[in-house]
Amino acid sequence: MNSTIYDTAKTEENEGQTQIELTANETNLLVSAFNFGLVLTHLAGPWLAIRIGFKRVLLFSTLATGILTLCIPVLLETSVTAAIISRVLAGALTGPAVPVLRASLSGWAPSNEISKMVSLQIIGCPAGIVSAQFFGGLLSKYSWHLVFYLSGLLCIIWALVWQLFVFPSPEEDPRCTEDERKYIISRRNASCDSRIQRYIPWSIILTSIPVWVLTFAQLCTNWIIFLILAKFPVYLSNTFGLDVFTVGLIGTVLALVLIASGFFGFVSDIISKNKSETFSRKAISTTSSCGIALSLILLSRNPCMLVVNIALSIVLAFSVGIGSFLALEPNSMDLAPDHAGIIQGLVNTVGNCAGFGRDKNKK
Repeated sequence: MNSTIYDTAKTEENEGQTQIELTANETNLLVSAFNFGLVLTHLAGPWLAIRIGFKRVLLFSTLATGILTLCIPVLLETSVTAAIISRVLAGALTGPAVPVLRASLSGWAPSNEISKMVSLQIIGCPAGIVSAQFFGGLLSKYSWHLVFYLSGLLCIIWALVWQLFVFPSPEEDPRCTEDERKYIISRRNASCDSRIQRYIPWSIILTSIPVWVLTFAQLCTNWIIFLILAKFPVYLSNTFGLDVFTVGLIGTVLALVLIASGFFGFVSDIISKNKSETFSRKAISTTSSCGIALSLILLSRNPCMLVVNIALSIVLAFSVGIGSFLALEPNSMDLAPDHAGIIQGLVNTVGNCAGFGRDKNKK
């Protein structure tokens, strides 16, 4: 979506397309507005989900986001200020998604399958980014309006599917068999007791060292992810003079490697079964951190070797992926299964601050 906004800023009146003239400052505000809105509701989303249910929260937020996205082309052509406000609102409506989705797993995830389920859930984020960039690039050749219309329509369709097929717990799902229900209930860590979940121990959460360690680790990881997806392709273009298609192809490969790492969640579950969840999280996080550090150091030492740069960037992307998807993302459910959404909301509020300035210097 952000790349489409950058393209829109440079759109000329061609083949019936409306000309949109945006200053560099307006373009940056449009891109950053979503992130500012995003961090506002990371905590509010799971808090509201405790009171009215995560299904209703995500249904409303997705429907509203879809409708706002459909309105973006009209707003851009009439008032840039209105478009910026709509982007802030869209970010605020999207903010609850990850924390609330994490809370939704509390009632469904057996303790021996947490890493696998969380990693498969979270890879939807980079998968969506890659898909949007690819299809957005194709659609924008015909009309940049189509990118927003298709994105908004998909949000609305997804919300309807969510309403029809998702249930708060196996106890309420009519399609869940009795054997499946017994298996999940006997192995999940969360109590799923609304009285326990409604009482949020804020003082304990905010003074918990493990929670703040997780928060800082998420901030660092998000910074590297934004570096890989947003800045590394620009670095390759400026250093080696690669064309837009080649840079885009490399960026897509890196994103796909990041996504592929999420399918290794079963490895973490196997380690947890043979050792412990704590050992699994620490071992994977340490391995990931070493891979990230080594890749970044070697990248700085080989600035003129394209093949080496690409190979190291793939190692970097995979290292970030396994660290994030297999160690950090499931950790909120390890710390407090009944309050995983609240903890994840706090972690994401701080972690996504890494994205505020990442597009500032993009041309």
